Amino acid sequence: MIAPSTDPMHALIIDDDTLILDVIEEFLGQLGIIAARALDVHSAKSSLDHLNFDLCITDLGLPDGSGFEVVHYIAANFPHLPVAVVTADTSTESAVAAMQAGAFDYLTKPLERDRLALLVTNAINLSANTVPVDQETLLVGQSPAIKAINAMAQRLAQTNAPVLITGESGSGKELVARTIHQCSPRRDAPFIAVNCGAIPENLMESEFFGHEKGSFTGADRRKPGLFVAAEGGTIFLDEIADLPLAMQVKMLRILQERAIRPVGSTNESPIDVRVLSASHKNLNTEVSLGRFREDLYYRVNVISIAMPSLKEHLEDIPQLTKTFLQKIASRDGKAFIDISETALAQLSKESWPGNVRELNNRLERAAALYQGHRIEINDVITPSTPTHDSQPQLSSIEGVTTALPVALPALQPYGKDSLDTVLAEVEKFYVLQAMETCKYNKNKASKLLGINNRSLRYRLQKFDIDY
Repeated sequence: MIAPSTDPMHALIIDDDTLILDVIEEFLGQLGIIAARALDVHSAKSSLDHLNFDLCITDLGLPDGSGFEVVHYIAANFPHLPVAVVTADTSTESAVAAMQAGAFDYLTKPLERDRLALLVTNAINLSANTVPVDQETLLVGQSPAIKAINAMAQRLAQTNAPVLITGESGSGKELVARTIHQCSPRRDAPFIAVNCGAIPENLMESEFFGHEKGSFTGADRRKPGLFVAAEGGTIFLDEIADLPLAMQVKMLRILQERAIRPVGSTNESPIDVRVLSASHKNLNTEVSLGRFREDLYYRVNVISIAMPSLKEHLEDIPQLTKTFLQKIASRDGKAFIDISETALAQLSKESWPGNVRELNNRLERAAALYQGHRIEINDVITPSTPTHDSQPQLSSIEGVTTALPVALPALQPYGKDSLDTVLAEVEKFYVLQAMETCKYNKNKASKLLGINNRSLRYRLQKFDIDY
């Protein structure tokens, strides 16, 4: 609940039903917010032109027009004013259209006080969100494509609208989601990223929504789900196309009702979570093939961002490379990792089918194995054939063969951990090489390495390899 302020805030509430206006005005007054009323579009525009507001709530059905006109008018003339819509359309189609037009949120009739309180709290936080954006939260790059993505992310941070982020694997979809979160009033609350394809189907409902003690065999204690963990913040549903159809139905209800029911419970609990989604698959195609629900598609795709592949902004590679190397050096306790201009030029010429993730992993390998004072061109090249007959070679699968491109690292004076350190470097190299060779397909990479998927996932986490 918002504490009353010594400097009261002002809200414009628009509806032709005076009883609804009474309810909203009384509630806002309890929060110390002064409400001004408007009964139609004309009077609403007049109030907006002559008074200053911190929040606007408008009904969609007005006597002389539509609340959409108010939303468009505010978006064009008062872009920093949060506007929410009230709709009697239980299908939420009108609400989705309003958010696409610029509304930050919506309420459905009949109004519920808890939902109204949550909406007003979010709106006031949004209105007060005047902290300058930290440039470190934005995507790295100065290309037109990345500048456009950063600008879009900052605009979307000022709404609660669901966003669908599309693009090739490794292009940075999760980074965009994190940027939206970090630029939003939710920045101090959790950001929970979930790979929908990595959760076993029989555990999905429990993982997402939680469960009560005794709700199924092995449920020896109550467990909150991922949506509860993200309360007040953002949940990022990566590879949402991998959700089974049965789970898609449940996810649709969560997005519509904004409430969850843990497994084994008979009660629903309201949640305040911003939902961002991503997929490298074409969801339109998935819908046409019957693998993705059309109603869920329109619910998660209120606004979309298409991430460019790395080959579409190669000019950002020098800046990306230096940023990645700084992070690697900081993580490994090194002051600095240098790279030659010829190595940078080589990186800028490649096609990068694995996108930014492939670049990062290539640099991880180069930083782990280079022997000189700086990374040179030979350290970043991935040859397709062995450079020495005696070097060990990975197994071949589906015509793919690879080998160590450089000599094994020399023994360093690391004391009792010297052998473990060298072996870890070699193991990390093999994992990186397999992932690159198999275009980041974990099933193929695990077969190439002769291990199972669980062992590969363990090593990816162990070596902090982004996948």
